[in-house]
Amino acid sequence: MRKISLFLTVLCLVVLSNLAQAQDYNGFGFKAGLNFNNVKSDVDSDMRLGFHIGGYYTFEVESFKIQPGLSFVQRGAKGYVTTVYTATDVGGNILSRSEVKDGDIHMILNYLEIPVNISYKVLDFNQGNNALSIFVEPSLGFCLSGKLKYEDSSDDFEIGSDDTDDRKTINLGVKLGASVQVGKFEPYIGYDFGLNDITPSRGDMMNRGFYLGVAYNL
Repeated sequence: MRKISLFLTVLCLVVLSNLAQAQDYNGFGFKAGLNFNNVKSDVDSDMRLGFHIGGYYTFEVESFKIQPGLSFVQRGAKGYVTTVYTATDVGGNILSRSEVKDGDIHMILNYLEIPVNISYKVLDFNQGNNALSIFVEPSLGFCLSGKLKYEDSSDDFEIGSDDTDDRKTINLGVKLGASVQVGKFEPYIGYDFGLNDITPSRGDMMNRGFYLGVAYNL
């Protein structure tokens, strides 16, 4: 809880200190894109496709932009269900062992996220209508729901902070990336680093993944 409070405090200080200096105002915007999700854990997993959609409010400070926002983000990962076959001799010694992949299993996690995107214009041309920017985006996420899905069946996660729960409510993260402004459109690409374990008691598991999308500034 102390880490969460400290994280929120830092976010608020960053936003407030920059808003106090803001001179140019861009207004509202919205964004949407795809996530190539995975998790960092001791268990092997593959990327799973998800999506994100949200809105933001832009404040300009010379070459900097501050964009607090609200987003829906679908994360997760993909694993496999396998059957292990062994052949033994009459003494019970294993002679051979093989694994057969029976199907994919999908972990799906849905988050409501509060990001604060802080970007810096590296190149600014065409009288400010086009620009190349790099950004860092700390975020605070709340897990709304989640499930494991295998073929036609699924099991819902219990979300909370108790040891008996399947996934934690809170997800702290930071994104690093770049964007290219073309008029009111701004395509972007980046990498999402989860900063905390999302399992209450089952070992380290952190959200990871690449993402890309397009923002539109109103």
